[in-house]
Amino acid sequence: MRCLLPERAGPGGYEAGIRAGGGIPTRPGDWHDCFNALVWRAFPASKEAINQRHCGEIARCPGAPARGPVRDALTQFDECGVLVVSHDPALCAGLAERRWEAVFHGRREDVVAGMAFIVFGHATYDQLRAPFQGLCAKAVYRQVAPQWFDLAPEARWREADGWLSGWIREGLMRPKDLSPLPLLGVPGLTQESEAATYYQDTGQFRPLPAGRTPAPCWGTV
Repeated sequence: MRCLLPERAGPGGYEAGIRAGGGIPTRPGDWHDCFNALVWRAFPASKEAINQRHCGEIARCPGAPARGPVRDALTQFDECGVLVVSHDPALCAGLAERRWEAVFHGRREDVVAGMAFIVFGHATYDQLRAPFQGLCAKAVYRQVAPQWFDLAPEARWREADGWLSGWIREGLMRPKDLSPLPLLGVPGLTQESEAATYYQDTGQFRPLPAGRTPAPCWGTV
């Protein structure tokens, strides 16, 4: 991977330029671009899958006035995605159903011991430099075998990249496949979250709208 100035990104637009030239447009002194380049280094297979699928959609619908649901979903995950991993399907289901207090507070010890929150989105990394109330990511929930948590951190990261790349190619189809996740609800990120009443702020912890189907939990074992 090479970092390029935006004007050297290549012909055919941002995604096509990356595909053709193998470089990532990066403006000097820009944190957003810096984190994007770092995510390319950390998740090479997943970022490649996003780029390939963008280019495939562009080729499939040349000249389309809008990006369409697939490209919208790709962009949302690329900017704000987080992979949430657990061996307990009830934890994933509870967060997908937006039962914030029941999971983050009621099962706090289980969340700390048996869930991993792997930030992918480069815009989210940028926002986490100065967290604010209401900071929200777009989550994909994945159930794994308990042994996944026995892997060394580097092995977990590589395994997650491999799984994500396949999911991006085959599973992600529309924005509704992603689930809103208020990041400041994750135990340990704020002192305020120690209290159950913290999760009763529906401005930050919004319930699942009536009639809305929760996002799926993938990789059920």
